[in-house]
Amino acid sequence: NEGVKKAKTDYIISLDNDIVTVPDWIEKLVKKLESNPELAIVGSPYTNVGELYVKRVEERYVINFLGELVPTKHPIKSFTFYADAGALIYKKSVMGLPYDPDFNFLFEDVYMSGRAWISGHKVEMADTMVDHIGGLTRTGINVIWEFSGERNRLYCLFLLYSKKTLLKISPLLAFQILLTLISSTIKLRVHVRVKSYWWFIQNWKKVVAHRKRIQAMRKKPDQVLFDHMTYKIRYNIPVIKQVGNAFMWLYCFVLRIKTFDLYGSPKHKNDRK
Repeated sequence: NEGVKKAKTDYIISLDNDIVTVPDWIEKLVKKLESNPELAIVGSPYTNVGELYVKRVEERYVINFLGELVPTKHPIKSFTFYADAGALIYKKSVMGLPYDPDFNFLFEDVYMSGRAWISGHKVEMADTMVDHIGGLTRTGINVIWEFSGERNRLYCLFLLYSKKTLLKISPLLAFQILLTLISSTIKLRVHVRVKSYWWFIQNWKKVVAHRKRIQAMRKKPDQVLFDHMTYKIRYNIPVIKQVGNAFMWLYCFVLRIKTFDLYGSPKHKNDRK
């Protein structure tokens, strides 16, 4: 944020220290950003390489309506909910300071992209690629990573969703938190998860004030978020995946949570007005 304050240009590039770009990467980001005046943020798909990964894999993600990152093979390559903070470009005149200090790291890009969507702007991916060199930024910080990931995921939901949507998802969210606590107890890491949830109790006044600021900039309903979200779960274990996805599909169908892969063809969703 301090660097952005001093920047004299409208276009700001965010690039992590473990990202390797191709020669025309910036040109393609700028070209995409200037192709549509409604675009506020443009990101890059990336390829995971390095010793932490068994094989070279292209990664493209969307998020589900509970805020979990889910790999996607969406037919439209520009389609996304968020642009990864490790390799993106955005308009300072639209987004202002990009990252909230409370987020520290993790989900700061989901928060930023969500702000863009509800304020009437768009987020897309450019037709380019970067290499992510094996998770160098997370080495030796597993506890902080776990704490920030869970807290910031929930923080994004509370800040971005309307009261009606929060009410719709609250039973499922409570059930998910219960399962997370059980799982982390088995792994002897429940104290980290409890710390994530306790943060909201300790800072509830700040959280409520932050939500009011974000909701005050709203120009679009939550459907613009759902248009770029999936109902599917992030787990890729065969039985759990099938059962979980079936349950999530039913939940969304009953409560009319219209994610891009539940209602209608996805090919027109990125152009919803």
